[in-house]
Amino acid sequence: MAEKKILEITNLTQNIIDEKFFQEIAAYVLSKEKKQGLISLVLVGPGRIKKLNRQYRKKNKVTDVLSFPAKAEVFVPKDDKNFLGEIVVCLRVVKKTSRRENIPFEEELARVFIHGILHILGYDHLKPEEEKVMIAKQEKYLEEILKKVKWQNQ
Repeated sequence: MAEKKILEITNLTQNIIDEKFFQEIAAYVLSKEKKQGLISLVLVGPGRIKKLNRQYRKKNKVTDVLSFPAKAEVFVPKDDKNFLGEIVVCLRVVKKTSRRENIPFEEELARVFIHGILHILGYDHLKPEEEKVMIAKQEKYLEEILKKVKWQNQ
């Protein structure tokens, strides 16, 4: 039996990416949250994410991640009733943050992707009590994922 697809990746950057890295994170978070469905991940540069941030959040600045839950109806999903939403990540911003915070790029990338997944699953951080729950889950999942990957121990 074919494994159900949970992640569709579109890389609009020149960066070479490890699709398995993203697949494993998505599978892990979805299993922990007891959710099933398809996530769309789009990797972009600063110009594109700034434009999206301005268009959808009215913020004229570059950011690391934007999340568009399927329920938000910002766009029409593919013919998939299990579509959860789309996450847009700017690799250059993630890289800049990892350097500034002196943490491995992969760790920050995992954190940002987990953050995006939690958003499309309905978590938000506009209210302080919701933010605590979301960030606690984000950091817990990140810690658990980091224990499983080899680059953490290098």
